[in-house]
Amino acid sequence: MGQGRGSSLRSVLIGLLEKRDFSSQAEVVEALRAKGHPVTQSTISRLLGQVGAVKTRLPTGEVVYRRHKGAVLAQTPADQHMRPQIIRHFVERVIANDHVFVILTKPDAGRYVAQYIDEAALPDLAGTIAGGNTVLALPMSHKAYTRAHASLKVLLGVA
Repeated sequence: MGQGRGSSLRSVLIGLLEKRDFSSQAEVVEALRAKGHPVTQSTISRLLGQVGAVKTRLPTGEVVYRRHKGAVLAQTPADQHMRPQIIRHFVERVIANDHVFVILTKPDAGRYVAQYIDEAALPDLAGTIAGGNTVLALPMSHKAYTRAHASLKVLLGVA
């Protein structure tokens, strides 16, 4: 997929997601084809992630794709320098309780923040568990807690 076509396709997808909810990737494929963009399910899967679309459970119980209203994670090498600023925009607060870290994020941003932390491979952090707007980060050990806390604060840009 060429750079121009990819940008255009992302713009069309964002427009569609802002106008309506989609309950499946197949529905997204159909809507894009109707707009003159023949795409495959694997292309849609990748594009949904690129534009910040996530599955969201509505109060009715229905699960739909919705685009996170905040900034979108950088997906191209040219945009990678923006990723730390984007992640910092998502993070609202870090709660530390001497055992674990709870990171509160903007709605539906938890998975992006958790992925960012995991990719940083902080040596004193065992890993993360992501929810819609919450990330649980686990230190490697009680002894590593203080170092893990300091590293997380720097990585996420919080005081």
